[in-house]
Amino acid sequence: MENREIAKIFSQIADILELKDENVFRIRAYRTASENILNLSRELRDIYEKDPAELSDIPGIGKDLKEKVIELLRTGGLGYHKDLLKEFPPGFLDMLNILGLGHKKLRKLRDRLGIESLDDLEKACIKGQVEEIEGMGLRTQERLLEAIEYHKEEAGRMLLPDVAHDAGAIIAYLKKTGNFRKIQEAGSLRRGRETVGDIDILAVAADGKKAMDRFVSYPDARDVLAKGPTKSSILLGSGTRVDLCVIDKSCFGSALLYFTGSKAHNIKLRKIAKNKGYKVSEYGIFQVDPVSGKEKIVAAAEEKDIY
Repeated sequence: MENREIAKIFSQIADILELKDENVFRIRAYRTASENILNLSRELRDIYEKDPAELSDIPGIGKDLKEKVIELLRTGGLGYHKDLLKEFPPGFLDMLNILGLGHKKLRKLRDRLGIESLDDLEKACIKGQVEEIEGMGLRTQERLLEAIEYHKEEAGRMLLPDVAHDAGAIIAYLKKTGNFRKIQEAGSLRRGRETVGDIDILAVAADGKKAMDRFVSYPDARDVLAKGPTKSSILLGSGTRVDLCVIDKSCFGSALLYFTGSKAHNIKLRKIAKNKGYKVSEYGIFQVDPVSGKEKIVAAAEEKDIY
């Protein structure tokens, strides 16, 4: 279990305690511990394996939290956290990700309207029940509906820093073999979107089979979704899907362009190319003879050459 996973559990415990309106100092202790763990330059597992006593040297980690960290490292879970989660229906805590919906508002909505899910919240807003609650009003209700719509559009997507961390770890793992000649992330991760649906990685390898064997053996792979000679997919412990495509060196640039660009970008690019007598695909940019229709490759190896 990595630092960010432990930090996330402590942060979630703090959220639950705040929703339960418990002692502010306990809440603050978990939040501080979460932030400090997230900012550590070393992995907690490395510290623990060297000397468990050193965990006490981490700011904000007292005896109680030290024992919880050890339980997480040993078992991959925390009994106290699991017991707290049982007090809320699945998905309830996800509503804290709705813009403008904090702990106090969510607690009030649950107490007054019996809100247990995002669907409950949306229905209450549509019926005008939220605006009737003291301290909320019509504007709050309208903003919540807007935030719910945005949340639905982004459902299943991960924050860019989290996905970038996973992608970096996978690429570093693959590079260790020396089998990869080129390797780079693509898709919305490479474009730097705030949220990313999955991880796309393109590579050139000396041995495609060894590349795929290495990829599907990634330690944090929860499941192998598909394995083929040129493309394989895994599901990480975080729930993020990762696709690896091994392609020919001669068309790496055009493939990188194709798998990085958004749908709108690629459509626009193809229109520009067509108007100039070219055809663009993941295999390169081709000059099309207007009479015979024959295609002659112009560029493919480098992305800049396509542009």
